[in-house]
Amino acid sequence: MVEKNYIAELFAGKCCDAKAKIIKAALEEFGIRSLAAARTRQIAARAGVNHAAINYYFGGKKELYLEIVRQIADFDMDYSMQFYRRGEELADSSDPSPEEARRILEDYIIGHLWPEDSQMNSIIRHAVLIVTREEMYQTDAFDILYENCFKHGYAFLDKMIQIASRGKFKGIDSIVTAEMLMGSIILFNSNRAAFKRLNKWEKFGDSEVETVRLNFKRLIESVLS
Repeated sequence: MVEKNYIAELFAGKCCDAKAKIIKAALEEFGIRSLAAARTRQIAARAGVNHAAINYYFGGKKELYLEIVRQIADFDMDYSMQFYRRGEELADSSDPSPEEARRILEDYIIGHLWPEDSQMNSIIRHAVLIVTREEMYQTDAFDILYENCFKHGYAFLDKMIQIASRGKFKGIDSIVTAEMLMGSIILFNSNRAAFKRLNKWEKFGDSEVETVRLNFKRLIESVLS
């Protein structure tokens, strides 16, 4: 879908050329502002490039926004493929294990949660804000996310939940359960301020992520067993 995934490069600490800097700055700008409210001059200033570079590389604000969404969808698909393959192998086995399906679900969902002091969290938080806004107020970009991200993710979750619950959840019940499970992690990634204050946590680091993981594991086991 994209010739080069710049979000993956940002994760690897690579942000050298002008195009990569614009992608990073645009991800941040579109994360906190809508397409209408975002300003390309602010993006250029964040990136430390000439304003004309945005038109040169992307053709304008809307085209840049669509590219950001394609980058998010492509990165999510690439990152999620390790879990999709595990799920396919399990589903194709002669006697799929519900316990293994629950482990795959746990790894997949918690695998989308990062400590707040990591480079990954900063990038993912802005990506989550963009995706959440598209869910609430759809633009042309929503179709990109649906076709290249949501559709595959929910098909995977549906299959794993059916196996994990031994068929107790299927059809619409399985899809609703998938939405509830993923939604809880999206909330942790997009806004943790109230949760941290409630629990008197000074930060959301590795130990806090582990606390969430352990409780999420109990939740999956109690709901799907």
